[in-house]
Amino acid sequence: MISLQSYEPGALRVPLKSPVRENRTPGSVRGRPGNRAFLPRYDTRDGRWLSRDPIGERGGLNLYAMLHNCPVLYYDFLGTAEGSFEVGSARVSKSKHGPKGKIGYKVTYTPADECSCAPPDQIILVQAISFEDFNKGWSPHMDRDPTQYKEQKAKGGQPLPKYPGRSGHNAGQPWITDSPGVDDLTDDNLYILEVCALCRHTDSTGKVTDRNLGCIKFNFGNKSRLLNESGFKDAEDPTDHWKDAEKDWNRIGARP
Repeated sequence: MISLQSYEPGALRVPLKSPVRENRTPGSVRGRPGNRAFLPRYDTRDGRWLSRDPIGERGGLNLYAMLHNCPVLYYDFLGTAEGSFEVGSARVSKSKHGPKGKIGYKVTYTPADECSCAPPDQIILVQAISFEDFNKGWSPHMDRDPTQYKEQKAKGGQPLPKYPGRSGHNAGQPWITDSPGVDDLTDDNLYILEVCALCRHTDSTGKVTDRNLGCIKFNFGNKSRLLNESGFKDAEDPTDHWKDAEKDWNRIGARP
C-alpha cells in the first residue's frame, strides 16, 4: 500500500496514513529517493487534469480533457489512443461484393474525442482489401466502385476512395458493412481487410487532405463467413497491407 487517504466534501484530500512511500499528487508517486514515476496529473478538487495531454492537439484543442475528463470509465496508459474500432458479424442486406442476405461484417469507428475531427471536416472509412490467393487478382487495393476507379485513372491525384458500399453514421460513429464472397471456391480462403478512419478536410479551393486517425486489420473466411477478430480495439497505425493498397491507388492515377 502506498498511502491511505480520506476525501471530504469538495474532494479535499486528508491523509490518514503514509507508510514509507509517499503518494504526492495523483499521477506522481515517489518511493526511494530519486525514484519518481510520472503519469498525467489529476486535480481531485476541480475534477480536472493538470498535465497536458501527451498527444497534444491530435486529441482536440482542449489539452486538459484526456479520457473525456472521466478517468473512472476510460483509460489510456500511454496517452496515444485516438479512437477505437468495433468489428462484428452481421447479416448484410445489401453488399458491394456478395449477394444480399449473406453473413458479413460491420465495422464501427468511435472517435476518442468529438474535437479530433471537428466539422466541417468529416470522418470517413476507407477499406483496403486483398485475397489470400493472389492468383485470383486480389492483391492489396483500395475498395472502390467503377466511378471512383475511372476518375482516378483519367485524372489522377484523387483522394483515397471512401468505402463505396453500405455505410452511415450513428451518433458521430461512422460504420460500414460488407459481405465479400466468391462462390466458386471450395476452400475457406481468407479475405484480408484493413479499415482506416480518415479525417477529411476540403479547403476553399476544393483541395482534399486526409489525416489518418487509425486502422484495424482482420481476416474474413470466404466459406465459413467467420471473422478472426472482433470487439473494441484501440486504433493502430496503418500496416504494410494498407500501404501496398495505397501504392496501388496511386499507380492507377499515374500518367504513362
